[in-house]
Amino acid sequence: MVLRVCGGWSVWLAGVAALGLVLLAGPRTVAAQEETPAPAGMPEPAAADAAESVPGMPANPAPDAAAAGQAPRRESPEQKTYLRWMVESSGPIGMVLFLMSFVAVGLTIKFVLEMRRSKVIPPELVSEFELRIKEKKYQEAYELARKNPSFLGKVLAAGMGRIGTGYAQAVEAMHEAGEDEGMRLEHRLSWLAILGTTGPLLGLVGTVEGIIASFRVIATSETQPKPNQLAAGISTSLFNTFEGLLVAILATVAFMLLKNQAARLVLEVGMTSGNLMGRLSGLPRTPRSPSAPTGGVGPIEQV
Repeated sequence: MVLRVCGGWSVWLAGVAALGLVLLAGPRTVAAQEETPAPAGMPEPAAADAAESVPGMPANPAPDAAAAGQAPRRESPEQKTYLRWMVESSGPIGMVLFLMSFVAVGLTIKFVLEMRRSKVIPPELVSEFELRIKEKKYQEAYELARKNPSFLGKVLAAGMGRIGTGYAQAVEAMHEAGEDEGMRLEHRLSWLAILGTTGPLLGLVGTVEGIIASFRVIATSETQPKPNQLAAGISTSLFNTFEGLLVAILATVAFMLLKNQAARLVLEVGMTSGNLMGRLSGLPRTPRSPSAPTGGVGPIEQV
């Protein structure tokens, strides 16, 4: 039985191999037959029959007709896709601009996700903090704000940490924390501004490089240069200009929109923290002794 199975597989493989050889040898044979020229001085059968049927027509075809029939075919130039042409023409500066566009898109998505209102001003923090203040659990309110990593949490923690020295000092501490966090947010957004400013400058460098390459072809060529030789440098300059402007538009628009969003969020954080801390405005000032540890609300728990 094993021999029968092996024999069946061998026959099947032999048949597939024979079919492959036929398919591979078929086009080559046809091509060889088409490329085999007729012997010199011997007319083709169709041409000879046509010559014999028409009286007064020479038996051999005209040399011009034979030469025209045997003229080699001109191959059409390779067609490139727009993306491939763009990548090949952009050069190293174009690759840098391409990476900058990815960085701009990534930073924009990152900042949009981080600057959501629900993340900057968590509703659960507002409700729980307000509940602790109503129940006069000031230490728990401080711990709640300190453990929350949001913008509002840092501002409330700074205010509650200074509430023992007076409401005015607590408000001043919240203002300082709000300005610090707002400045940090603007510094992070400045990366988009840097990309928006650097993009056109790099594109201009690529533009000048492409123009120099085209003029170099003109200067070093002893004869009139072909248009495709000049088109390489021109395409490099135009693609670099296009990519630089694209990066600049993307980064600048994202920076302006996110900057306005950041300013609005900073204002809302200030209003929300002021409303929450306003419930403590009537508390008496309790000076903290020099030996008292920093952090927490200290003696105000006993109010």
